[in-house]
Amino acid sequence: DHNLLADLGFAGIEKNCPNAILPFKKPHNKELTQLQKQVNKAIGSARIKVEHAFSGVKRLKIIRNKIRLKTYQVRDRVFKIAAALHNLRLCYRAIQNQP
Repeated sequence: DHNLLADLGFAGIEKNCPNAILPFKKPHNKELTQLQKQVNKAIGSARIKVEHAFSGVKRLKIIRNKIRLKTYQVRDRVFKIAAALHNLRLCYRAIQNQP
């Protein structure tokens, strides 16, 4: 089984996906408990890595804009190429930053 980390924009997803992990929403006129704040911070720190990867892939205009390619296979291949270029950029940066 896989867990799905989501933000509060996906509230209600837990009905269809029991493995969804959502942050706690602040109650009206109340504060979150310290434990709830820690859970929210842990969820956010795990999600930010994925969000940064998506933004790195979306640097390519063909991914950022609406893809008008006809078949799923072609769109899938374009996204894989974009992900590979993003990974190549990360590897190049790691090599450049070595002492």
